[in-house]
Amino acid sequence: MSFSKRNLTELRQISDKRAQLFAKLNVNNLEDLLFFFPRAYQDMSKTTPLHLVVDGETTTIKAKIAKTPTLQRRGKLSWIKTALTDGATVISAIWFNQPWLMQKLQPDNIFYFYGKIQNQGRSFSIQNPQIMTEQEYSDNKIQAIYPLTKGLTQNLIRSAVKQTIDLYDNYLYDPIPDEIRKKAKLSTLEFALEKIHLPNNQQECLIARERLAFEELFLIRVALYLLKKKRVEDAKAYSLLIEDTVKNEQIIEQMNQLRANLPFELTNAQVMAVNDLLNDLKKSNPMNRLLQGDVGSGKTLVAAFAIAYVKFCGGQSLFMAPTSILAKQHYQTLKDFFAEYPFEIRLLTGQTKSKVRAEILESTANGKIELIVGTHAVLEQDLKFENLVLTITDEQHRFGVKQRAVLGETDNKGYTPHRLVISATPIPRTLGLILYGDLDLTLMRELPKGRKKIQTYTATSQDETRIYTLMRKAVERNEQVYVVCPLIEDSDELDDVDSVESVYKQLSQNIFPDLNIGLLHGSLK
Repeated sequence: MSFSKRNLTELRQISDKRAQLFAKLNVNNLEDLLFFFPRAYQDMSKTTPLHLVVDGETTTIKAKIAKTPTLQRRGKLSWIKTALTDGATVISAIWFNQPWLMQKLQPDNIFYFYGKIQNQGRSFSIQNPQIMTEQEYSDNKIQAIYPLTKGLTQNLIRSAVKQTIDLYDNYLYDPIPDEIRKKAKLSTLEFALEKIHLPNNQQECLIARERLAFEELFLIRVALYLLKKKRVEDAKAYSLLIEDTVKNEQIIEQMNQLRANLPFELTNAQVMAVNDLLNDLKKSNPMNRLLQGDVGSGKTLVAAFAIAYVKFCGGQSLFMAPTSILAKQHYQTLKDFFAEYPFEIRLLTGQTKSKVRAEILESTANGKIELIVGTHAVLEQDLKFENLVLTITDEQHRFGVKQRAVLGETDNKGYTPHRLVISATPIPRTLGLILYGDLDLTLMRELPKGRKKIQTYTATSQDETRIYTLMRKAVERNEQVYVVCPLIEDSDELDDVDSVESVYKQLSQNIFPDLNIGLLHGSLK
């Protein structure tokens, strides 16, 4: 019978009541338990001689019971005290509320003890240490630590997991083909499932984690590939491959003129990115492309060339930004870029007045407006396009799932818009393929000539004085300083996170009262 259909109550010590506690951890059957991975590990493999123990350290010692233990009680509290020795040094040991240990702690018996060392004057003690025989220690040098819920203990979960592994008979299908697994030098699924729970050493644990992590990402990648394949097969887009030779030559001339009018040369990365977009726009399947590059690499300019091509072919475009401030910035940039062309561009945000909004909606529906730049406000149901060919989303991850889904909806003619996603978030290629697996990837690694390289440094709250000094020196060089905060206002739930308003008050009143400091955030009118 499949592990997914076998109940936890088949295991020793697991009653119906305890099975309900496991269910709180989303563990409902033996297969769930097999994939209920540890959150950490307790490594007891290294032993410390008694004369080298350090106050405050949690360590493993091997010692003999040096004297008969004593049991004392006070109300509901009980404690056992004894002495441990390794033949050269003696330390004391104490256990609270575990009177049953009296039978185990017989003089001259040798055990392994794992616990926290405390210094008491000239002597040391170990409190509530775990006790293990030679065999128990050999089998449990590294112990898994699992997420818990009230009523379950680590020992109970470890016992249940051990029983499940003993019952496991390689019944699960390995989703990674042998050829790929061997090429990636990964372990078998059976080995990984055993060693993620019961490693004999840290190396086995790492091998198991690597194998299981690879499998998780592999399955995500395969799923995204299938989604992409289905999208390519099922969806159709407006193909901007112009068959009319005369019109095609006109469009090419317009694109060349647009480039010639630039006061600077495009970088090689920009040229390659523009080519990627134009090639996608000429296909009958919807473009789904991620354009990733550092701040200042010229991503907006590349997007502008795609917008221009759509316009020259008679289509409409939509450019979405996550905030109204960023939307206004893109709007102005694109207005300046197309200043010499008869190009109807409008800005639409949540702050757009009703009368103006109504006019924009009407002009967009009849095709007079060729480009809308805006925020999530453009996704409301009353915004209709006559011929929406291209959607561009800046920093897509900052939009909600439903908002992103709207961008991929087909129009009343059954066409899906081409989709371009722009991001300045540094993403390694392999990670990008995982996070954006349903998108083709264009990376812009080259900055325009004369653009200074951005230098990034990390600092902690202990570096505040040094940071303020650097800020002061920057201002003295007639440079500007921007301080970005995650919150607008202070939050009771996030009391350790700085807000724009609190930082502004601190800087303007206490740190730099002599400087002209401005406050800017999305809620300002």
